[in-house]
Parts: sequence; structure tokens; C-alpha cells
Amino acid sequence: MACKISIIIPAFNCEKVIDNTVKSIIFQDYSNWELILVDDGSTDSTRQLCDELSFGDKRIRSFQKENSGVSDTRNYGLRKATGEWILFVDSDDELKKEALSIIVENITDCEWLIFGYETFPEKTIHTVKVPSVYKTYQKIIPDYSALNTLQLFNVPWNKVFKRKVIINSKLQYPTDLSLGEDLLFNLSYMKACKQIKVIPDILYRYRQESDASLSAIFRKDIFDVQRILKEAVDNAFGHSYLVEKETRKDFVNYLINEVKKVVLNKKLCLKDKISLVTGWIQNDYFQSVFRLVDMKDMNFGWDIIFAAKHRQAWLMYFFFLMHHRSSILHR
Repeated sequence: MACKISIIIPAFNCEKVIDNTVKSIIFQDYSNWELILVDDGSTDSTRQLCDELSFGDKRIRSFQKENSGVSDTRNYGLRKATGEWILFVDSDDELKKEALSIIVENITDCEWLIFGYETFPEKTIHTVKVPSVYKTYQKIIPDYSALNTLQLFNVPWNKVFKRKVIINSKLQYPTDLSLGEDLLFNLSYMKACKQIKVIPDILYRYRQESDASLSAIFRKDIFDVQRILKEAVDNAFGHSYLVEKETRKDFVNYLINEVKKVVLNKKLCLKDKISLVTGWIQNDYFQSVFRLVDMKDMNFGWDIIFAAKHRQAWLMYFFFLMHHRSSILHR
């Protein structure tokens, strides 16, 4: 009998998009699946919509719980799953019509399948050119940079997990983080599974927020979170030089981009902005990582790099502000 796939959707205040997401699953050209909708204490009509979508199709089950965040909601869905394989889908995304059938064709020789995805409404493609099979996770190391650059590794929804591996290894999404928990779960699963397969097929459509909306979001604890994630990846791959070269680059570029968000944030006063930027770029850990990054791997100009290197928070603030004003004048 064809294998059963459990699809888990954590749902929170998604009344405008959940219908399209569920329909992209209902209209799959493969039928042996179950859909687990878990409403995480929504305050809009999401709960009612999930119940309505489950009527008339025994493959769809709707659950409700008090709000506790996406990680706990995914863990709840895992406890309800009965399929051999687990696929996570975000409540505002979509599966390609042929997604499940292609997944089933490719999971016979692996315990972790990673596939490509595209963003929408602005279409960008994230996928490898040729398929690869890794007998152990250590074999990924030579290709880690490419997989990381394509953004195929961190997220939960372009992957299929074997439920038996999750159960036997007692894996759960960490609930003490609200950023990067997907990566930590993936790293734990990666070390627990026996064979990993990456295919070029684009099976998932990810709704990409606009740059404008993302630029307004920042977290005061972002430095500590990014340090935890960097060290988790480094540890998982045994402090491989190739992997650490990539995590150093990511850490520094991410933090400097967060500085840009702080500078342009309209809700923060100047004193708080300078305090945050100073705390980040003058931190000894940041500087120790920064010194080891090849300048050609930096996503910023010489002026920003100069300010970071010399721990000049005011100068970095000034440069980012000037860049922003210049970009407005040249629109």
C-alpha cells in the first residue's frame, strides 16, 4: 500500500489565506494523506474555517488549543500524526499539485527528503541543479555552502521527515526560542536520520513578505539568538572549516543588516538606537567572528565594514542613514 503522509499546518489568525492553502492539498494528484490543522488560539475566524474545511473529508482533522506559539503547535501536530512521513506547511503557503506524488517517488531510499521551492507573489527559485544523496550528514559538508546559500536548509516546510525517526529520537521543536527553532529541529533530525536526499523539483510555494514589512521587524535579543544558532550549526558539523566559514559570514552579515533595521526604525529614539548598535558591534564575540570573515563575503560597502571593524556605532549609524536618504533621492 502507498505510504501515508501526515501534513501539519499550524494556524494562527490566517482567515484570509488558510482556504487556498488547504485547497492546494485537497487537489493533490496523490490521495493517501492526512491533513492536521492546529489552530493556535486564533482571535479571528481561523478556528471556524478549519472546522469547516474538515467537514466532508475524513482525511482532514481540525484541532484547537490555547495560544503557545508555532513550535508548540507543530509538536501538537506531531503527536496527532499517524502517517509514515511528516510534511509541514505554513498556513499562508501552497503545495504544487504534483508535490506529494513526486515526494512519494523519492522517499524510498532516504529518511530525509529536501526539495526546492519558489516564492510568491514575486517569484524567485530556490533549488539545486541536480539531485544528491548523502549517506550520512557529514557528507553534506562539501555542499553546505551551496545548500545554505539557496536557503534550503533552515526552514521546515521544504522537507519530508520520517515519523519513526522523530519518535525514536524523541525529537521536538524547542519552545524556548521564537526564532531559529526550525533550524535547531532540522539539525537534530539530520544527526538522527540515516540517509538524506536533495532533489531539484520545486514542490512548494512560499509567500514572501515585502521588504518594507520585514524592515520594520527587529528583536533586541537577536544577537544572542544568532550566536546560539551559529554555534549549534558549528557543533552539529563538528566545527568543520567549510561550515564555520559559512556560519561566520552569515552571522556577521545578519547582525549588520539588523543594525540597518535599527537605524531605520521609526519607533526607536536615537539613544536606544545607538545603545543597541554599540552593544552589538562592540561585542568581543562579534569582533572575533568579524575578523575571520573574508571581506568579499560581506554584503555591505567599505564604509559600513570600516565602521564595524573599528567598533564605531555612531559612524555606522551615520553611514546607514546617508545610504537610506540617498536611495530616496534617486527613486
